[in-house]
Amino acid sequence: MTTTLRRALTILLAAASLLATIGAGRAAGETLVAAGDIANPPGGGRGDVATARVVQANRPTLVLALGDTQYEHGEYRNFLAAYDRSWGRFKARTRPAVGNHEYMDPAGPAAGYFRYFGRQAGDPRRGYYSFDVGPWHAVALNSACGQAGAPSCGHGSPQWSWLRRDLASHRQRCTVAFFHHPFRSSAAPFTGKPELKHLWALLVAGGVDVVLNGHNHAYERLKPMRTMGDVDHRGAPWTIVAGTGGRSLIPYTSVHRNSVYRAMRYGIYKMVLYPDRWVGGHKGTDGVTRDLHSIGCH
Repeated sequence: MTTTLRRALTILLAAASLLATIGAGRAAGETLVAAGDIANPPGGGRGDVATARVVQANRPTLVLALGDTQYEHGEYRNFLAAYDRSWGRFKARTRPAVGNHEYMDPAGPAAGYFRYFGRQAGDPRRGYYSFDVGPWHAVALNSACGQAGAPSCGHGSPQWSWLRRDLASHRQRCTVAFFHHPFRSSAAPFTGKPELKHLWALLVAGGVDVVLNGHNHAYERLKPMRTMGDVDHRGAPWTIVAGTGGRSLIPYTSVHRNSVYRAMRYGIYKMVLYPDRWVGGHKGTDGVTRDLHSIGCH
C-alpha cells in the first residue's frame, strides 16, 4: 500500500468515526444543539417545524435558542401560536439567549421572551447567566448592548463585571458562550457587532473555547480570533453562526478572511461534549451533516 493510499484511508476512517459520533441519536458525551432566528409569526413560513424535527431526531441533552427566537418582535401571543408548536416541545431543556427582535416587543423590552421562558432565561433585568452542562461550563450573554433598556456591554458595566467573575470562578476545562449577535462574521448581511469588543476580550482572557451566535440567517464557522481579529488557536474562541432555525435564509455577500465554512441550509448546530474537546457539525433539514469537525479545548 502506498503512502498516499494509507493517508487517504486514515482520513476516511477518521471521518467515518466522526460521522458516527455526531450522527448517533445518543452519543457517549452530552449532546447540545443550537440555532437562532427560529419562528415566523403565525401564518408565516414554517421552517421552524422542519428544524424541530432535526432537533427531535438528535435527542439532545440541551437545546440553545440563539436569539430572535420568535418574530416579529417576540410577542408572547406569537410565542404561543408559533414557536411553542414547534421548538416548544423542547422547552424544558432549552436555555435561550435574547435577540434584538425581542427588545422590540410592544409590551415592553423583551417582555414576551422573558414571560415565555421564565427562569430559564435568567433575570429579566439582565438576560445573562451561566450554568454547567456535563463536563462543560456555559455562559449566556446579552448582546443587545443597551438597546431599548438592555444592559450595556461596555468595559466596567455590570454585565462585563459579572462575566469576569464568572469565568474566573468556574472549574470546568471547556467553556461555551452563546449570544445572539456575532462579534465578527462574513456579511449575510451583518458583519459583526463592535460593541461586543470588551466582552470578547474577557472571553479570550477567560479561555472560552467556542462561541455560538445567530442573527445572520446562514451557517458559518470562523477561526478562533482575538479582539483585533488575529487568529489564535491557543487562546481565542471559535465562532459558530447558526441563524438557520427556520425564519429565513439570507445569502452571504462577502466572506470574512477567517471564515472556514459556510452553508445556506435550515438546520441546527450539534455538539457532542467531552471533557477535553467537542465534535460538531451542522445538521441540515435535508439530512446532510456539513462541516464535521473535532476540536480540542484550550
